[in-house]
Amino acid sequence: MVEKRRDTNVTIPKPALDRLSEIDRALGHNSRDQTGRYLLQKYIGRNEPLPAADRLTHVSTVMRHPLPPLPDEDPVVATRRLRLRITQSDSARARDLAFRLPGQAKARGHTDYQSRLLTDAVMTSIADECRELGLDPITDRVLAGVYPLLRQRAALGLWKLAVYATRTGTERAILREAEGAKVDREQHEARSGEPTEPRYVEDVAALLEMNDLDEGEAVWHHDHRFLLVQFLAARILSTASRHDPKRWEQALYDHNGEDWKRLCAFAVTLGPRPRGMRRRTGRPRPGAVGISFEGRGGGAVWRAQRILALPTIVDWLSTSGASTSERTLTVDPPGWQLTLPDDWNPCFIPNPPPSEWAERIAEHRVLYFDLDQELPPDAQATRSRGYMVWPTIDDDNGEPTPVVGLQTALAALLDHTGDPRKAAEILLLELRPGTPTAGHTRPDRTAGEPEDGDDVSFTNAWPPVSAEQSAGLLSTSLTAVDAPATPAPGYPGDVPPLPARSHTLRPKVTHGTRPEHDAADTLATELEWLDDWQRSNAEASYHPLLVFVPVETAQRLDFIDNAHAQRLTEEAQSRTESRMNSALREASRKCPPADHAALQKATNDPARFSKLARKLGIDFYAVSAAWRWYVTSLTDEVETEPERLHWLATHLVKVYTRELDREMEQAVRAAARQFAHLHRP
Repeated sequence: MVEKRRDTNVTIPKPALDRLSEIDRALGHNSRDQTGRYLLQKYIGRNEPLPAADRLTHVSTVMRHPLPPLPDEDPVVATRRLRLRITQSDSARARDLAFRLPGQAKARGHTDYQSRLLTDAVMTSIADECRELGLDPITDRVLAGVYPLLRQRAALGLWKLAVYATRTGTERAILREAEGAKVDREQHEARSGEPTEPRYVEDVAALLEMNDLDEGEAVWHHDHRFLLVQFLAARILSTASRHDPKRWEQALYDHNGEDWKRLCAFAVTLGPRPRGMRRRTGRPRPGAVGISFEGRGGGAVWRAQRILALPTIVDWLSTSGASTSERTLTVDPPGWQLTLPDDWNPCFIPNPPPSEWAERIAEHRVLYFDLDQELPPDAQATRSRGYMVWPTIDDDNGEPTPVVGLQTALAALLDHTGDPRKAAEILLLELRPGTPTAGHTRPDRTAGEPEDGDDVSFTNAWPPVSAEQSAGLLSTSLTAVDAPATPAPGYPGDVPPLPARSHTLRPKVTHGTRPEHDAADTLATELEWLDDWQRSNAEASYHPLLVFVPVETAQRLDFIDNAHAQRLTEEAQSRTESRMNSALREASRKCPPADHAALQKATNDPARFSKLARKLGIDFYAVSAAWRWYVTSLTDEVETEPERLHWLATHLVKVYTRELDREMEQAVRAAARQFAHLHRP
């Protein structure tokens, strides 16, 4: 059966569309759609046999050209939308072959981290055909005089130069510490004659270094880095006379040798704000507008740590069958605790899995792990570690079998995360961890819920309600514990977004000079940040994660009846009105009378009131009516009804994602504060 074609729109620069029209005429086709489809299929056939490093990419992809225009700014080059009617399989194959920068999202992502996979395939195919037919290359204000087609490993090399030139204080601190650790390790190996495992900081640095196309997912992105790539490409890959772009493309591909060292020295000497960059790109240099990327550097280090944290979960699970194995694991970041039920064990199987286990894996009754993939960056496996399914328990005959009742939760977790490591992490996550001094004990499941503990309405507030209040030991009023900077949920049970950045933080000022020119002060700041980073890793802790079920969902799942739901709703409305009154009093003191009047008129619409309050800088969010579900861990609820279990698993995925985002946000803020004085205008 012939696969049906679907309409796909690709945004490309107008000069690229003009070249496509020329190719269309040269080939004698009837439409650009036909020509575009032909070129895309030719691109697939040419690149599929090649290793990823040798596949071609257009230089505009690593430049991310054209960049989205700034507000009130005309685009650097006009763009046009190319409509293609291609099959879904051709689209998927082309995307798989296209070049994606490390750190860019494979599908959707934040604006600065979006990939342009199909656009890269289209641009590369047009440029390649222009070269074959002897037509002029795609050119515009940015691409003029730049070597158009690179191998993907060479494009990565060009990106690495921009990364080297724009490293932040947090990244430099990690790389310097890792270099010292490597020297110490090599000296120890030379003395003892025995190999030594790399230290943790070396693994973090390896991810920041991007030594492979498949690594570097932690690296930060910003328009300025792409502007710097454009600046570097115009000089390194210039097609003007007396230049040899093929030689420098080879140096970018090699990532080694004298030419590569010269390029690295050139990029580092230029620094993040080279003169002349504005002249080519038409955009101001960050130094002129006071932009600091230190927060993004702190976020990159945090993401590198998270990448390293996930394999430790699999290693822990793979050794959990031993009688001496630890049944708890602290995952840092973010510092939360996983607890493994006593009778849950791993089971090791061959590859491909036997039919019985293959069926269980397909039905999501167990999680399936390839242990050879769970290695740190640059680590070399001495032998195959095999394959593992988890969790299993021993049946009456001592044979491993899946845990009964877990299928619903595992299916929901895998559907939303797509990663068995994350599914295992959420499954074992302790939502109410014990204190380090008291230790952690599971609650008595036969003791029932705390009396009247569900008679209050809460939101998933940030910071969370204290343990005493959540247990009903303190007053039920939320006015003292509501997060002052958390925006309002859109509807009951909505997960609140991250708190807004504070504009009251003042940068650290040292001495009376401009610190960015004081190398000794910069080094001292990096060492201070590194000390804080190492100490925070050693003192990981985490707060409780509370589960609140929206009243409508709680009714549907038969947790509460109509009368109970009505009481929770009324109490939520009462608290919302109380918070509105507090916000109005604050507005009367801080805001003009017109703004106060507008806020007063919106009291019948909490969503509108919340929006206006945020614009005025007033702390407010509506209290959502919700019923408290006392959950210690998802593993404790495997015997509950499937519908309830599915809701809980899905909800915990949202909470998991939210908390990781918040933890990364804290790392971003900490780095930005630590190095703020180095970037004062």
